Amino acid sequence: MKNENSDKQFILKHKNIDVLKFSFNDAFEIDNIIDIYTKEHIPLGISTENDNFLKSFQNWWIHRGIPASRDKLQEGLALLNLETVSELLGKSYGVSLSDHYWIKPINQNLEWDNINYYKNSFSDDVGKALFDNIKKYDSIENAELNSPDNSSDGNLRKKWIINKGIRYLIKGGDMFSPQESFNEVIAAELMNRLNINHAEY
Repeated sequence: MKNENSDKQFILKHKNIDVLKFSFNDAFEIDNIIDIYTKEHIPLGISTENDNFLKSFQNWWIHRGIPASRDKLQEGLALLNLETVSELLGKSYGVSLSDHYWIKPINQNLEWDNINYYKNSFSDDVGKALFDNIKKYDSIENAELNSPDNSSDGNLRKKWIINKGIRYLIKGGDMFSPQESFNEVIAAELMNRLNINHAEY
């Protein structure tokens, strides 16, 4: 059933290109695809077959957010006065430092140049809640949610920072896999010695 509440309707954008219009329910879960504007810009991995389109788009959105298995996730959400990862992602327009997709409320005048994290700064409130020693904080009042941390995948705790104009992703271990982040450094060094293109750690 089509959601006619404009406050819950958004446009999935690929930079400045309108891709499709959809709606959220009260829990910031996608409940309807209203219209398709540019089919060739639908994100890879989303099936556009009629029977699977909505479910495939919902899965893409869920996996765009922080996985439920992230260490200390629920404690971090509580510090931000949020209940779910979908709410965190939805309130920050789904912007990422991994691609150029985002969501625009149909009743707001936003542009990619003013919202993307490749060019613009971002808050460290989400990083404080999800990465730092949360025992230092009882809550983060009036937290600013504009952060690429909201769309950082993977189980390890992590946060983005800007240092001298360069974006860096800081990763930490957890009690179950403290060695994992160090393994990524070792793997990167092996790739370097083999002259294979890779992300530097």
